[in-house]
Amino acid sequence: MRVWLTVLGLVVFAVVGAATIWWYFASSLGERQLLSAQERLAKQGYVLKFGKVERSGFPVRLEWVLRDVSIETVAQSSRPRAGMGHPAARGQIDVLRFSAKPWAPQRLAYVADGRHIWHVDSQGDAGWLEIVIAETAGTLRPRDGEAGWFLDAQLRHVEAQSEKPGTPPLLVDTVGVAVEMPLSMDAMDVEARVRDVVLPLETYLGKALQSAAVTARIQPLPQGFSAGDLRAWRGRSGLVTVRDASLHFGPVQGSAGGALGLAAALRGEGNVNLRVREPNRLIAVGIEAGWIEERQRPMLNFALGLFARRNVSGSPEVLLPLNLRDGGLWLGPVRLTDLPPVVTD
Repeated sequence: MRVWLTVLGLVVFAVVGAATIWWYFASSLGERQLLSAQERLAKQGYVLKFGKVERSGFPVRLEWVLRDVSIETVAQSSRPRAGMGHPAARGQIDVLRFSAKPWAPQRLAYVADGRHIWHVDSQGDAGWLEIVIAETAGTLRPRDGEAGWFLDAQLRHVEAQSEKPGTPPLLVDTVGVAVEMPLSMDAMDVEARVRDVVLPLETYLGKALQSAAVTARIQPLPQGFSAGDLRAWRGRSGLVTVRDASLHFGPVQGSAGGALGLAAALRGEGNVNLRVREPNRLIAVGIEAGWIEERQRPMLNFALGLFARRNVSGSPEVLLPLNLRDGGLWLGPVRLTDLPPVVTD
């Protein structure tokens, strides 16, 4: 009996010892993964800083706590002085928590404690934007089936305020983003969606955007969004492939897909198939906005009626093949409008 108790004690000691060694190894592996992500982000122009990493959760869970986290993106091509860049965005998070299971330390869940603030240069009339996010959570893990990374984020109660005096805030109830990138980080598959958006200004479609979503691939990734960055991206055959996009904005409901790039003048070029539900409502909005004359309503209703079909829910919808070329937006041989450059020097 004493022999069996001794053997059992040795087995328990070995198991506990091995589990302890594995926990510390997995915990250090997760910390190294965070440091590796920091180095990869630095190569892409993102400066991620944080204080000492605190480890806890022994023995059933791996937990890392990062305090005083900051991240900054530097627009190298928009330089106020030679040899200097300026931050295009910067954010501060007081406490960022990561967790994982000991047998899968490379699959991290994260959550930001409480609200945190970002400052983003809009590069336009709005100037700097202060973006306050009430809740943030998501996961970071290797891609399924091939080398690379998967990151998703769920944001709640987002408020963006322009520094321009007298401008009301932009309010977003829910934002969801999922991103996949290869190890080389030279391409990105993105899925993004927003729900219940209140715009700062009234539009002809109202102020309340019910939902919007897009699934797309960007290849290669631009280094930034200045005119110089986008010219370099175009020179590398940059392309955005929209697999699916949808919009519900007041009376307008539709979806789209296609491939878009940039022409030499940094105007959009490519092809988009736009599917609009209940196109007559869109015509009514166009008349109210003054884009369409009232006398054109019967002709447009007749023309769209020729192409309209009933969808599975019984609502009429029309498929419009749009083409972006020669600095304009075309529907077949008809030039609908001019396209401005996406950015200017």
